[in-house]
Amino acid sequence: PVTLNAARDGGTFTFARPPVMEFPLASGETATLRFEMHAAGLGNITTEASLRYAAWFGLQFADGRSLEDATRAVWRLRNFLSLAIGKALTVLAVDAYREDIVDPAGHRLPLHVFYPLPRNPEQSSRGVNPWELLFNLQQVRDRIPEVLSRWLAHQDLYEPVFGLYFGTLYNPSSYREQRFIAYAQSIETYDRLARPDAKERDSAEHKAMIKEILESVPAKVRGWLKKELAWSNDLTLAKRIEHVLSGCPNVTARIVGDDGRAAFVKVVKDTRNYYTHYDPKMKAKAATEPRDMHRLTVQLRAVLETAFLVDIGFTCEEIEASLDRARRFEEINLQR
Repeated sequence: PVTLNAARDGGTFTFARPPVMEFPLASGETATLRFEMHAAGLGNITTEASLRYAAWFGLQFADGRSLEDATRAVWRLRNFLSLAIGKALTVLAVDAYREDIVDPAGHRLPLHVFYPLPRNPEQSSRGVNPWELLFNLQQVRDRIPEVLSRWLAHQDLYEPVFGLYFGTLYNPSSYREQRFIAYAQSIETYDRLARPDAKERDSAEHKAMIKEILESVPAKVRGWLKKELAWSNDLTLAKRIEHVLSGCPNVTARIVGDDGRAAFVKVVKDTRNYYTHYDPKMKAKAATEPRDMHRLTVQLRAVLETAFLVDIGFTCEEIEASLDRARRFEEINLQR
């Protein structure tokens, strides 16, 4: 924090460096957050002075890991912070340490790691406004070990989902249609991975039904029909969206608005089907106008953010407050 004590004939600035924070995680790692300060223009004669903070976020493994594991950890930490601030984050440098590489005083020496980091945007001159954040340090400070542990624990399971979500977040120049398709696919994949055994009906019952159907048709079409029915026991996109929306009814009500959940699910399904198959007959049911498409995309993003926050331990009331502060609901309502 920086404070100003000003008077007509002069004044002073006072500031304090935030302490280093370490958080032991459930999987044995230790997360570290520290802030470095860089001052410029300080002296006896100066017309301008500046003080800049830089954040350093690190993860110490419980045992030795490969370079691949280390770079994967950078990706996962970057995505965690991107979820928090609601936009793409710029990684300025990546350092690595080993316990056996130290200076004469016994301090670990930083090993600079150089490797291609896809979609690392140029550092923006504009800061992040507090209202843009889904959550901040103060909000989760007392439970960072739990929140970050849960985030890391979900990485392997939801890797395809995070690839779609953060790939879209880090590619803001993509077309509306691309963002919509990516978010719709993310929700479908998320529910499929979260509930791998969820089906339309009991497996044995379904197999018996398929057998009965195949035996009732001419032999010459059985092979074709069997292929057509191969995925008939999978849940539809509509049912998967319905289930994800059921996680936080209070948040869902704010996302879908007065149109209701059923209408929202239907327009997502119809729009996804249109942009997947491009059947002209489907266009009338799809949200193809720019205003409608933008609203639908923001709604789907909010659905995903809700699911991610639930997974890392946020309550539905906290999530509603976070999305409200980040103006997701306001952005949705502006496009109605």
